[in-house]
Amino acid sequence: MKNQERYSTVPHIDLIEKDGDITIPSIFMFGKDTGGLFLFIDCCREMNCTLHFKNEGLHFNPTEYDSDTNMRLTCYMGIMARPKLAEDYIRYLVHQNEMVWENVKQQEEQK
Repeated sequence: MKNQERYSTVPHIDLIEKDGDITIPSIFMFGKDTGGLFLFIDCCREMNCTLHFKNEGLHFNPTEYDSDTNMRLTCYMGIMARPKLAEDYIRYLVHQNEMVWENVKQQEEQK
């Protein structure tokens, strides 16, 4: 398959320059289109274009593999696909002083 055909569905492909460098404000701009995000990242690598997601601090160097970056990408993609994951965590952060192990023990003692 030719690259032109392979990348015909890459969102925002016009932003990718061969041997270039691109900064996107946030990975979440791809919305729920995780497939498009993968294609975009793959196309950047193929074109030797370094990719940065500013908000998330993610950097994809086309010549390097970084397992930490890929793990974080997977987490962000999970949030993109299921925003409730982020909502659950935000709710925990807001109420973390109440969500402590001591309260679990108190609940058990009340039974």
